Amino acid sequence: MILNHKHFEFQGKSLVEKLTVKSPLKQSPVFQNEACFIYFKEGEAMISSPTENVFLENGESILLKCGSYFAEIMNKVDGGVCEVFVIHLYPEILKDIYEDEIPHFLDTNKQGHYAQKIIHKNVIQQFIQSLDFYFENQQLVSTELLRLKLKELILLLLETNEKTAILDLFAHLFTPRKATLKEVVNAHLFTNITLEQMAKLAGHSLSTFKREFRIHYENSPANYIREQRMKKAEQLLKASDFSISEIAYQLGYEDSSHFSRLFSNSYHLSPSEFRSNHRK
Repeated sequence: MILNHKHFEFQGKSLVEKLTVKSPLKQSPVFQNEACFIYFKEGEAMISSPTENVFLENGESILLKCGSYFAEIMNKVDGGVCEVFVIHLYPEILKDIYEDEIPHFLDTNKQGHYAQKIIHKNVIQQFIQSLDFYFENQQLVSTELLRLKLKELILLLLETNEKTAILDLFAHLFTPRKATLKEVVNAHLFTNITLEQMAKLAGHSLSTFKREFRIHYENSPANYIREQRMKKAEQLLKASDFSISEIAYQLGYEDSSHFSRLFSNSYHLSPSEFRSNHRK
């Protein structure tokens, strides 16, 4: 639930946003013709792109290229408040801001990762504090100030420890990348996203996704995913000391009793009985 939403506009587009939300909150943003920088001042989040899952803690940020994503915003206290800053990176606005000094990354057509987590907290934290000041004093905000703040963000990102990775991401920031079905499946085999969400990340309707899946894997998505999860469950039960609940979570099941039921159907033993039999 979004409790409060403030934003600054630039050339008729929402450029900088500050959101106060009540957790947990699930969102499915699609950045068609833009990239995006997101900072979590309060709270945590799991960001799912077509090919990876990135967990962000309080004070961390992420740079996302254009594409489809799923975000789950959380707080250690259920129902707690989270504060999120979002800066939209539109190619036409960046070209206008840089005028005759267009950065080389805006004129390339490379492919690559969807997301880059920013670990260097202090530099970005100071930048966010300055934005917070302007949200509290909006009469001071001008077009020129927003130009400078956007330039400042890009310069700061290139001064972090992730400079090389960020330059690589910038190089293909606005080039839509079509993830293969196999990439999407491998990235989310052990996460709790739905088939509908997986299909969206792959750029398909659910019916097309199921059809393509059967062609590639000669199996239905539900059967294949369950079989792969049970194989991993077998390995973890034999070789690890994780609790049944922890194993269920690692496999993408939020309900450990549901996992136990599926495992029992496959092995005719409960997870605990299976573990006990293989540790004698």
